[in-house]
Amino acid sequence: MKQSLSITFLLTIAACMLCGCQLNARQAAIEEESRRQEATIRELRLQVEETEQMLAKQDREIEALRHADADSLSTTSGKAIQLASATEETQVNWGSVNALQIHRLTSGLVQNPSGNGSLLNVVLQPVDEDAELVKVAGALTLNVSAVQEDGSSVSMADQSWSITESRKLWTRGLVSSGFHLRLQIPDSAEVSSSVQPNKLLVTCTLDLGANRRFSTTELFDVE
Repeated sequence: MKQSLSITFLLTIAACMLCGCQLNARQAAIEEESRRQEATIRELRLQVEETEQMLAKQDREIEALRHADADSLSTTSGKAIQLASATEETQVNWGSVNALQIHRLTSGLVQNPSGNGSLLNVVLQPVDEDAELVKVAGALTLNVSAVQEDGSSVSMADQSWSITESRKLWTRGLVSSGFHLRLQIPDSAEVSSSVQPNKLLVTCTLDLGANRRFSTTELFDVE
């Protein structure tokens, strides 16, 4: 009987030790997987940073090319850049932009989820002479003014985006495509206690360089 109990006791200890080894092995595997994931995240972040730096450099070259004369050379960081090396966007899309428009159906005021004022969502579209959408990067500015009943206006908010930042704002959607701009609109009391806006005057500008600057304005009702 005692021998049977001893064997049972030893088997129990062995089972516990085996379970402990399995748990340790599983924990080690989880920790190893966690380390691999962290390494992957670091590598992806590094790739994103390198890509953003490359895009910024390319955008500086594009800006230099846009400001250069047709038969001249432009110098950036001590290196000569020939116009023949321009990207397809610079050669075709840049030159085909004829106007700028705001997509009315998908633009307007929306409630700020934080409850602080409103958000103005503007879908900005560069178009060619046939009113076809043209995907092109350029410096953007957005200005919003409050228009009162007497016709006077007061600037409420404005924001600018660089050529590199504009690339991140471009979205192709089912309903509308273009630059999707969002701007926090403060309450009228934050601007001036006397400002009671009847409408919002929205002015957008796309600067492609080389004196190619396009602007558009729209009036939005304030509900």
